[in-house]
Amino acid sequence: MNSREDTKTRNIEELSAIVVDCAYHLHVEAGPGLLESVYAVVLS
Repeated sequence: MNSREDTKTRNIEELSAIVVDCAYHLHVEAGPGLLESVYAVVLS
């Protein structure tokens, strides 16, 4: 990989980590049992 591909991969990994962290905190705060569509609206 060249350095541009490495940077792109790191950016994708960082964004993925942010999304997963937000989803986790949403689940903890709102609790389980919500429809997937509710999570999608809140995370968008």
